[in-house]
Amino acid sequence: MKGAVAPFFNGAKHGILKDGIKSLESSTWNLQKLSNRLDLVASFVPAGARLLDVGSDHAYLPIALLQEGKIEVAIAGEVVEGPYQSALQNVADNGLEDKIEVRLANGLAPFEPTDGISCITIAGMGGRLIADILAKRF
Repeated sequence: MKGAVAPFFNGAKHGILKDGIKSLESSTWNLQKLSNRLDLVASFVPAGARLLDVGSDHAYLPIALLQEGKIEVAIAGEVVEGPYQSALQNVADNGLEDKIEVRLANGLAPFEPTDGISCITIAGMGGRLIADILAKRF
């Protein structure tokens, strides 16, 4: 998965954009590369997974994993309205509405057993918050 790329809208020119994304070109629509941190997270996602990305932060990880053909489907969970709306837009812009469902919910609340989730990613937040998220569900 090293060097996974996915297109996202970007008003910036070059350099590091929002958490987890680096710009590779200077046009308005850019080819994006996952940051080293998200690339490492992606490397732990098994092939063919049904992913829940908790705190998805604009759905960067599930979009890149789907475009690489590594996962089947994803739920991008977000608790904050701004990133939730951004995730909805990014998923639509990449034509992945049939593969990624963006849900506004806290922690592990976005999924049910019927979703068939086989892999959960929780990244980019502190250990205490991650422990709280896990404790509330399990």
